[in-house]
Amino acid sequence: MTPTVDWIADDHQVISIAITSGSKERVAAYLQHHDLTFTTINDERGLLSHTWGVRATPTIAIVKAGKIASITTGITTPPGLLARLWQA
Repeated sequence: MTPTVDWIADDHQVISIAITSGSKERVAAYLQHHDLTFTTINDERGLLSHTWGVRATPTIAIVKAGKIASITTGITTPPGLLARLWQA
């Protein structure tokens, strides 16, 4: 998980999807080790990523009013993520 996503979670709702990252215990241990407290869904078999068409990580989707307003793949900076939020 990028530091940028952790930073944005201080002021915005973040739901992270751990894609084929192992058991729920492994994901929970990772989150605890890195002191990440936002909601994380463990997509252990990759079903959500397949449904959303995610083929690479990190992929950031901004959802507004129940619809995907922006979706990008790759590392981003805090200003880059804020720009995506403002444009959504």
